Amino acid sequence: MTSCISPRRSYTTSPAVPTPRTGRPTSGPTTGTFSYSSLVGEDGSILRKRDTDSMKINYFLHSTKHSGGVAVVFEHVQRLRARGHEATVTVPASQLNRDFTGPHVLGVDGPEQVAHADIIVATSSLFADFVFSLPPSKGEKFYFVQHYESLWCGNVDHTYRLPMKKIVVSSWLKRVMAESFDQPSVVVPPAIDRELFRPGGAPGNDTTSSLGSTGHVRNGRRVLVMDHLLRALKGTRVAADAVAKARRKMGDIELVVFGVQPDARGLGAVTEVHDHPRGQELAELYGSADLFLFPTVAEGFGLPPLEAMACGTPVVTTAHTGTGEYATPETCFVVPPHDVAVTARVLVEALDDPVALKEKAEAGRQKSAEFDWDRSIDLLEAAFEA
Repeated sequence: MTSCISPRRSYTTSPAVPTPRTGRPTSGPTTGTFSYSSLVGEDGSILRKRDTDSMKINYFLHSTKHSGGVAVVFEHVQRLRARGHEATVTVPASQLNRDFTGPHVLGVDGPEQVAHADIIVATSSLFADFVFSLPPSKGEKFYFVQHYESLWCGNVDHTYRLPMKKIVVSSWLKRVMAESFDQPSVVVPPAIDRELFRPGGAPGNDTTSSLGSTGHVRNGRRVLVMDHLLRALKGTRVAADAVAKARRKMGDIELVVFGVQPDARGLGAVTEVHDHPRGQELAELYGSADLFLFPTVAEGFGLPPLEAMACGTPVVTTAHTGTGEYATPETCFVVPPHDVAVTARVLVEALDDPVALKEKAEAGRQKSAEFDWDRSIDLLEAAFEA
């Protein structure tokens, strides 16, 4: 089994997003002592349980094919290795892919080939049971939860109840683990490369130019939308319908679509399609847009809006799940999920108000700077040592 994603899945009803009983993060776990509060002092400093020499840490991934979640795992591994830890990625041998390679990437055909380590980390529901079944010699077991995968993988709730230490990427997921599964967890948010994602799209670009960094003249109405295999979950169709509705009020709006194998069919009049942009190309694409429209139904965290914010591009998004880590009425144009009419109205108002666009762009850029990889890896080390 390599993937639980159904291509272009269309839900007949909205996916059931867990709704915590409170609107705020819980003060601590419902069971156990593995909690964010045990890692961070009152002054915000990270509390290390002990001085630990190099740890052997093995992340078990379903594939090395590039995606947001896979990229975060490799960021962990590379930064842990830079700190002197022996961090590796293990995948089924059949799923080795050229997107991510190196001597620290290992393919295995069975449990006996999994290396011995101090820590082994399940990174998705696909192999949580497999990692849990491994003998203690393979390492202390952790579960790195980047989303609530029962939204698209069928019911995999049992994996969240497995007695493995949980590391999650957002306060929303922490609440889901605590309130739906009675499981404690710690929050280790991802971050972004601020040298890459910055106003202008890349170092040296002129941020005051009227040209977008992809060479397109900004006309004040260039809207960027991400396509995804899980269109219903990401709100792609809502975004396209909102753009179509906004066009009827204010004339032409450029709809620019990007993603992994994006499919413009069913999205109306699309101006451009960009297939799997990465690195500088992606940063320049964010920088060329007047708005990034991302009306997602549910995100474990949601890196694309944060990347756009770091590039100085105003964002329209929801804020009720993982995007709530950074999306507020001060930093973004916040819309409810599923609501084409409200999203279209906000889109028109934003595109018609250059002052508001500029204010959101600056507030978003400042907010994005709070997400720092060094601090995230500090938290990660503290979690592994706890």
